[in-house]
This record gives sequence, structure tokens and C-alpha cells, in this order.
Amino acid sequence: MTINFDTLFARVGKFLYVAKRLDDSAAAELVTNLRAAEEELDTEQHDFQQAVLGTLETTLDQQLVAIGSMITQLVGGPIQQLIIETVHLDTPLVTKSLDAALAVLIEQMGDGAESVDASTITTSITYGENSSSSGTGDNWGNGFLFFCTKRGDGQVNQFILAETIRCEITAVSTGGTATWTLQGEPAVPLTKPLWPGGSGTNRSLTSSIASSGLVPNGGFEDSDDYATWLPENWVLSVGTLNTHVRQTTTEQQTVTVNGTPTAGWYTLKFLDRLGDTHTTVPLTYNASASAVQSALRSLPTLGSVTVTSTGTSPNLTHTVVFTGVTNPSQLQSTSGLTGGAPTITHATTVVGSAWAARGARCLQFVGDASTLTCIQVPVTLTAKTCYAFNLWAVVDVTPAAGVLTIDLVDGIGDEVVADDEGNNNTTTLALTGLTTSHQAATVAFHTPSTMPAKTYLRLRLTTALSTGSSLFVDECAMVQMTELYSGGLFAAGFSGTEDFRLADYCEVTVANNLGGELHSWLNRLLNLANKRILLPVGAPTGSLTDALIA
Repeated sequence: MTINFDTLFARVGKFLYVAKRLDDSAAAELVTNLRAAEEELDTEQHDFQQAVLGTLETTLDQQLVAIGSMITQLVGGPIQQLIIETVHLDTPLVTKSLDAALAVLIEQMGDGAESVDASTITTSITYGENSSSSGTGDNWGNGFLFFCTKRGDGQVNQFILAETIRCEITAVSTGGTATWTLQGEPAVPLTKPLWPGGSGTNRSLTSSIASSGLVPNGGFEDSDDYATWLPENWVLSVGTLNTHVRQTTTEQQTVTVNGTPTAGWYTLKFLDRLGDTHTTVPLTYNASASAVQSALRSLPTLGSVTVTSTGTSPNLTHTVVFTGVTNPSQLQSTSGLTGGAPTITHATTVVGSAWAARGARCLQFVGDASTLTCIQVPVTLTAKTCYAFNLWAVVDVTPAAGVLTIDLVDGIGDEVVADDEGNNNTTTLALTGLTTSHQAATVAFHTPSTMPAKTYLRLRLTTALSTGSSLFVDECAMVQMTELYSGGLFAAGFSGTEDFRLADYCEVTVANNLGGELHSWLNRLLNLANKRILLPVGAPTGSLTDALIA
């Protein structure tokens, strides 16, 4: 047998009409009358008048709660029983529960291509002060928050609440990660008139960098032990190393002490990316490699540099490898050396990449107008989960042609992985829109119920990059997105080329037109969002429309 959906939802619609009338008329009348009374009392600030206002607010809230309870009893209970008994009559349930009945109902709706009307949900973000959603305003950091209205199975969450969510950086680290704290508007109970309110969410999430995400060597800092120019963990399937794609170099500089000093000291100075100068402790005239390394590592951002030395003390050449340092400045020195004819000279022997977003290295695609270069890395992901992926891209010369495609692929079949709704996990970046400033490319991935034996993240040129241009990709980071509340938005954060500082912030405006009124009322009465249950929805109109509420 098959459930007669037209009959069932027509009956449900009758009950929802009662709930809607109770909700709309009672709430509107009570609030209108109360506000009129408050205006009369609020002309003077006498204590007794304020006490009366407080009593009015309390009484209003009690009345609204009472109306909500009436809606639950008069409508919610009968609808729940109607659904259970209708389903049980068609498909006997082992346990006559609402969850079991809804599972059968949803399965049969899918098989019969039945659906309810859809709501439209959108988000927009404003960063810092006096800024637009496309900029970072007055924030110090140029990272961002990323929001997704879809669940892990690829379905749009219909019960996301319209509100403004305040997001602020409340903790930072020297490594580039930071903590966002997200605060939603106050919540209103589902069946209480004046619903919907906000989500009441109060969540923290990390603004991630590549090393804190799920992509192995997503910052391209480590090299393959057996293949020059290839980042560790990555596989090149199309193109030639160093011709079409390469891992950029790490900068090396030398500090050379000449003239055979016999005493004294010297310091090394480093100018960071913010323009601040940092100076080492004084080094002895014959300082060893370990002493120079220790002094440099004590300076901000230089914690991973390595130093080796050649020559005969005290005439030593110290080679500094700037591991993890983005586009370092030339070291300088102040000399207090004595004896002999001492000098200190500086040189750059290996030039690092000026295009790394973070760390010392990045991945370079070299354009030749024909090669569709492809590189990929294995990732370990969970089924039916929402992930956010981001990379930072920049070009040395804006190309006339070129498209980078980012996708999840079956590591064996090499096919793009689709979510349970049939949507491919893929996105494209038009390279013709890139400049010499870093730009983020971000996408939400939704994994299927049945995962491939091996899943790869793939970066490939699907339109060849123009000759004379190079694309630089860095900070490939993937993180599992955070559900802000049951049945709500999913969110993730990514740090940019400039670190966040405390009190950097943004505001997220969430809109929901509640176009799926039938679905929305069933959520209010049956608590579908908390159960993470969605009925099949149309786009935007289903076969079981809101007109049934009559």
C-alpha cells in the first residue's frame, strides 16, 4: 500500500489552520493592546508606573505561554497521532512512535516524488566598521567566516532562523589561528506566539590555517623525499614537475663575519611583515651556529629558522634557512666587534617566494596555454558531513585564460564525489579574475552516505593557464563545519594573510522567508529541527502546497 498524501496533508492542514488563527490573532491583539497601554503609562517615569509596566510585561508573557500550550494541546497532539495512525495503517510500525512514523512517511514521499513548499534562506556578512560583505572593514585580520545552509546530506536546512549573529575574535595565537565567539539573538519557544525569535546560539569556533585542517601538507611546506619540487603527500597526475608545477623555494640568507675580530659583539635585526623591527640579544664575536639560531628563534615569526655555519672561527658564514617565514626581509646587523678589521656582510643566496600566503612556501602552476596540470592529495572524511574548504590564490600576471577546478574525487574511479542529493562536490575559480593580491576560494563539501574507499582533494586546471602567467596556491585548509544550533546554519572560519587581533568582528544577517509555511508549522508542533528531520521539499513549490492550510 501507499499512503494517500493528499488526504493526510489536507487533514493536517485543517489543524494547522486552527493553530495559525490562534497564533496570529491572539498574539497580535495582545501585543497591540499592551503597547497602547504602555504608551499611556510611560509619559512620566514614576516608580509606580514602572512597576505597572513590569506587571504588564509579565502578564503578557504568561498569556503568550498559555496560548502556546493551547496550540500544542489542541493541534500538536492530534497531528502527531494522525500521522502515527495513518502510517501504521499503511505500514505497521513495530513501535508506534512519531520518529518511526516520520521515517516511513519521508521514505514514501521520496518514492512518490511528493514534497512540501520550500523556504528560501540567505546569509550576508559585514566585517568591521563601515564595511561591506566583500571587505574586511576596520578589522586587522583579513580572514573570514564561511556559512552553509545545507546539512551534511546536501539538503537545505529549512528551519534556519532569521536573525543577526554577532561574531567576535576573543582569543588569538602566535601561529595564526584565532577563536571566534558567535552570539545569536534571544530564542523564542516554538509554539509561543511572536515566534520566530533568534537561535540563542553562543558558540565558539576556530579560525583555521592549513596546518590545523584536514589537508595533509596543505601549506606546501614539506617536500617529498624522493621527488624534487613535489610537496609531500601530494600526487601529480598531469603535468611535469618544475615545468608545469613546482613547490616554491624557502629563502636562505647568509651572515658573514670577516676580518678576524678578537672580541666584541654584534646583533642581528629583522623587519617583520607589520613593519616592526626586532633585534637579537648580543652575539659574541665568534658565535656558533647554535647560538645564532637560538637568538633568531627568540624573535617573533622566526621560531622555526635553522642556521648552519662554514669557515674557520671567528671568520664564519652563517646560513639562515627561513623555514615557515613568509617573504622575509633581509637581515641587518649592528656591530660592536673589535680587533682585526671586522666586517659583517649580508646576502640572499636562495630567494623565497613572494607569493606565499602563510609560511615560507606555496604551490606554483606555470602557464603554457595547453597543459591541464592536476595535483591531488588523499583526505580522510566522514560520511554525511558538512566540510568547508578554502585556499588562497594569487597570480604574478593576470592571465587571459585559465580555470582552476577544486573537487573531491574517488581515489580509485577518479570520479567526482556527489552528496546524497546528487550534487557534485566541486567548484571553479576563474583565474582571469585574479590579481597580484591574494584571493580566497571557498566551497562547502557534503559527503555521501557511502564514501569511496579512498577520497582525494584534487586541484586541476580545466582551462589551461596562459603562457607568461603563474598561479600560486597556498593554505589549502579543510575543516568540519560547526552546526550552530539544531537544524541551523553550519559555520567555519579561516585565517588570511594577515592575522586577526582581539575584537576583530563581523555581523551575519540571516534571512528566511518562511515560504514553506506547512513545513514550518510542522516543525513548530513536532520539533522537527531538534530531531534533524526534514520532509522532502520542492524548489520552491512542492506537490503538497501551503494552500492546504485552510
